[in-house]
Amino acid sequence: MNGAILDQIWSGTIERKDPSEMSEIAQMLSSLLVAPVACFASDTVDVRRTPAAWVAAEEVFPGASLADILYEELDINLADDTIVYLESTAMRERDWVSGDAMNDAVCKVLAGLANTRGEQNALNPKIRNSLTRAGRRMAESALPSQAVIQ
Repeated sequence: MNGAILDQIWSGTIERKDPSEMSEIAQMLSSLLVAPVACFASDTVDVRRTPAAWVAAEEVFPGASLADILYEELDINLADDTIVYLESTAMRERDWVSGDAMNDAVCKVLAGLANTRGEQNALNPKIRNSLTRAGRRMAESALPSQAVIQ
């Protein structure tokens, strides 16, 4: 999954956006997180894929966090606790996104964040306190049934 965002950064096809310029999924995710969310869009991201998110402090290249790479390559300075969200630019134009589809996509993004350290049964400690109560419930629904958000 780290390769997806690195490819976008290094190919120059990624663009930072305000959450209001993004899909309803990005807006919902922003409302569920207490941590800041930096939204990015790319024309080259496969529109059929679920959007993805990372914690900026996550090491995505040996010895370099996502925050480091965004700063070096795009001169974008993010705090380590920032959630970096990436989706296709075409997602905003989608009119077929139902409430269930949005819920599923947001849960998948939250579950992806939960597993950034390979933990299958607890949220990544870096984002555990970044979720609102509703966000924690959604993340729990996307994790395995024995999962517990501490």
